Amino acid sequence: MSFNYLGVHELANFLIHNPKVGVEQWLGIRPYKGFRFIRWIRILQEERHDLGKWCLYEQESLDMGDDEFINIDEFQGVGDPDEPEGKRSVFDTLERALLYAATQGARNDRYVKVGELPYVYSEFFLVNGKPEKGIKEWFSS
Repeated sequence: MSFNYLGVHELANFLIHNPKVGVEQWLGIRPYKGFRFIRWIRILQEERHDLGKWCLYEQESLDMGDDEFINIDEFQGVGDPDEPEGKRSVFDTLERALLYAATQGARNDRYVKVGELPYVYSEFFLVNGKPEKGIKEWFSS
């Protein structure tokens, strides 16, 4: 499967018509002592918490990927264990959620639909390969 970045105009249109599906964006990596951490955000409208409000989740996980394992949602999270979906912020409007996302490094022309982010990671992995240290070293350190 592949992915397509949503254009600036497609982004708002997609979210207005698919608020429960949401979008994600790769924010890059954070290296630390031979480990590599992946940062990304997810924006969607949730019914279970705040009806009609927009939720933004900031996520970070240990890079555990390889040629076949690209689902970053299954990588070891490094945030608060009480917030397995990531740090959650709630906004009254989509515009405010997107403005906040920009303060975290997001660009309005680099979002993908939820579920396509593993393919963005796969492209990154093809260029950068495995990190120096992985999950085994993480739990033994």
